[in-house]
Amino acid sequence: MKTIFFLPLYFFCHLINAQTDNIHLNQVGYYPEAPKIAIVVDVPDETQFEIINASGNVAFSGLLSEEIFWDKSGEKVRKADFTTLTTLGIFKIRVGDKISWPFEIRTDAWRQVAVALMKSYYLQRASFELEEAHAGIYKRPLGHPDTSCILHPSSGKSGTLSAPGGWYDAGDFGKYIVSAGVTLGNMMSITELYPEIFPDGSVNIPESGNGINDILDEAKYELEWFKHMQDVDGGVFVKITSEKYPDMMYPHLDPLERNVYGKSTASTLHFSAVMAMAFRMYEKYDPVWSEDCKKRAEKAWEWAIANNNVIFRNPPGVLSGAYSNRMLSDEFLWASAELLITTGKEVYQQYLLEHKDEFGNMEPSGWANVNGLAITSLATQPNSLPDDVKALIKKSLLDWSDNHIENIRVSAYRMPEFRFVWGSNGFAGSTGLCFVYAYKVSGDRKYLYAAAEVADYLLGKNATGYCFVTGFGSKKVMNLHHSVSIADGIEGSLPGFVPGGPNPSMQDAAKNEYGSGAHYESELPAKAYTDDVASYASNENDICYSAPVLGLITSLDYLLGEPYPANWEKYYRFP
Repeated sequence: MKTIFFLPLYFFCHLINAQTDNIHLNQVGYYPEAPKIAIVVDVPDETQFEIINASGNVAFSGLLSEEIFWDKSGEKVRKADFTTLTTLGIFKIRVGDKISWPFEIRTDAWRQVAVALMKSYYLQRASFELEEAHAGIYKRPLGHPDTSCILHPSSGKSGTLSAPGGWYDAGDFGKYIVSAGVTLGNMMSITELYPEIFPDGSVNIPESGNGINDILDEAKYELEWFKHMQDVDGGVFVKITSEKYPDMMYPHLDPLERNVYGKSTASTLHFSAVMAMAFRMYEKYDPVWSEDCKKRAEKAWEWAIANNNVIFRNPPGVLSGAYSNRMLSDEFLWASAELLITTGKEVYQQYLLEHKDEFGNMEPSGWANVNGLAITSLATQPNSLPDDVKALIKKSLLDWSDNHIENIRVSAYRMPEFRFVWGSNGFAGSTGLCFVYAYKVSGDRKYLYAAAEVADYLLGKNATGYCFVTGFGSKKVMNLHHSVSIADGIEGSLPGFVPGGPNPSMQDAAKNEYGSGAHYESELPAKAYTDDVASYASNENDICYSAPVLGLITSLDYLLGEPYPANWEKYYRFP
């Protein structure tokens, strides 16, 4: 049986017989300064709530809000606001005869979650043996050496390519540039914002102890794979996968042939952007390696300009993910933004000035839209754009953030608007992370508090009641659609992963007479999630879902939590 990591709050069981899923809250806990608001479902006759401490005494009491109906969950809910409770400890909420899951108020409330999210990337390494010293019970043999991948005809080449390393994208064993590009963009941008996060040795990976912070060590493992995927002409191959998805198994048991598929404008621009960022990240640690990153970034840009509408579509018979970006203006904006910040060259500034109208299109980032990454980088990093354009960029970020804070104020679950689609948890995390950038630009803590409420959603204050980071919360995601989690025979899912989340399209639902596929309890948008190994549309992890959640949780821990340096030995370690 898997040993699940737990906090002291799980010993708080004397009221467990009355525990209910009618009260949705952050099951991990709260920082003293942060907002603390729970959602209480279906209590038409109740007007008050109480916060009960570990001794069973009332630590706080308050009035519930007026009841409000939310069409996306089909619920009538009230809000219990206990923000002014700042006493450290373990608590539950009581509303009438209903008792919530336990939660804590503590000064390092989410640091365990942050470390687990970061460590999940190590657990996704391809071409790498995970040893017990770093992986604990999740150790596994090296899988997919990828030193002799077949160049598919779509690549325009023949023979083989050696492209070892990198991370598995999701629950299967594919490696994709576009998904990884936005992932690295989120990881490196938050590191550039707050270089102190994840100091050397904080995550216990093989590279720990080399003098470089652990998030940059982990990112470099992926960046090395990126370099293998660039062709001699500067273009970048889209992916390494088999033709079809493998069965659920350990990576080293996968019998399917690994292929390299054709180049695209999107994959090349994602590559260009992250390689330009990598120069800034690693220049002081490895100047030769980082200079090579910059050269590759500029060569990729040149290829993309000359091949500005190459859309990758899966060839006949290929069933692995396509990541077929069809709108490319945002990729050009992001790549030119990172290249300008890195090089200061006129060619990139001129491109941005010619497309400055696009700075008004602020959106949270995802693999298919990276405008937000361009805007947040230019808003927070020194660059040579004219002052009026810089002002336009910052205004776009702050106006967007203010509009979404108003959404939080009036919404039933105190959430900004975001899309309930495939990967909705990634969009939620990215929305919250945008608030962090707004705080960096403005210094106004209202944006931090808005970001914290988005984190609350991901950690349990949502209509499903699940904590959407595996291994955490009282209502855990136990049955992730993830090959190793299924194959390892250990109860539950590997920790630190973010499932896709509510997705009313339910592309994997069981709708035929045989009942195959995933079984959803609700088709309502905010509840269309199932903790089912068969659900790839709502319960599969992806590195690009986890990255903005990682940035959100980590930055808020750094900004709202107890000051660094921390005693990292006491934080998440595998059994």
